[in-house]
Amino acid sequence: MGILSFFNRLLSPKKALAYERPKLTPAIVLAAFGSTRPEALLALENIEAKVRAAFEGYEVRLAFTSNQIRAIWRARGADPEYRQKRPEIPARYYQPRNFLSQLAYLQEAGGRLILAQPLLMADGEEFRDLYNLVEALKSFKTRQRSLHPFPWLALGPPALGLGDDDQAALTRAAKALSPIALLAAQKEGTVVMMAHGHETLELKVFRALEVKARELYGPKFVIGLVEGQPDFGEVLDAVAKVASKGSFLLLAPLMLVAGDHAQNDLASDDGWAGQFRRLGYNVEVLSRGLGSSDLWADIYVDNLKKLAEEVIKAKNLEEAVEEREKAKKHD
Repeated sequence: MGILSFFNRLLSPKKALAYERPKLTPAIVLAAFGSTRPEALLALENIEAKVRAAFEGYEVRLAFTSNQIRAIWRARGADPEYRQKRPEIPARYYQPRNFLSQLAYLQEAGGRLILAQPLLMADGEEFRDLYNLVEALKSFKTRQRSLHPFPWLALGPPALGLGDDDQAALTRAAKALSPIALLAAQKEGTVVMMAHGHETLELKVFRALEVKARELYGPKFVIGLVEGQPDFGEVLDAVAKVASKGSFLLLAPLMLVAGDHAQNDLASDDGWAGQFRRLGYNVEVLSRGLGSSDLWADIYVDNLKKLAEEVIKAKNLEEAVEEREKAKKHD
């Protein structure tokens, strides 16, 4: 029995009720920080398209976790002139929802399978906020068991896995960076990638990813952070050890979308690119987010596939059907 047919059976009563209970399809919520740059949305569109193709029959919805970014897009949506100038932007971006709002929207018609996948890099503050929210929703107690608002809600891991030493996730992520490593190698150059990081939390996972990338591609692979360590000073020292001035540097964002950080902190004359150029390096910048890469998008797709399998195994298909049906009869 496939997962889609299982949950349709699970959520559809065998006996007629006083009203027609809708057949609820399983759903997926993709949770991204978001971006105000229209060109950066292409990365999100690519991931969403890959997820839809892999999960035919699922309802797929995108959430922006940033309050500021949602407000900006709503303001743009209320501006007819802006919308007329940017006809390529899908209408749904003008009415963005946050993570909780998307879950509530999906739950309104009744309990269903909801797989939530953060489009995040690391197990940091934002992921932990999503995790705590999901755990709180799952912990709800209802007097009528059949009315539990989120009977099947599960959260997938970030791209680099849980914690800072998930070797399988780190290996998968490092392999997904192979097109960038290949571009640099063609010019005997060095890869320099910028991740966001955190101003107070120490995210050792980015150092671990650098180690894994060097195992695959050699020492000419350096990762630094906008906030936290390793900062640009450490990046500069690391580059100096493997690349002489005048040699080729390929700078790229280690970020889902090429948003403000990628444009301002990485690619601009005041950013890392400008500083390296003034030091005499030959610099090229890749101005696209990792979400535009199918290899990276597949990380999130595979996370969702594993998550769906885990939910089914945890519930034990036939027992879950019987349990749900009995609860409806007794409530």
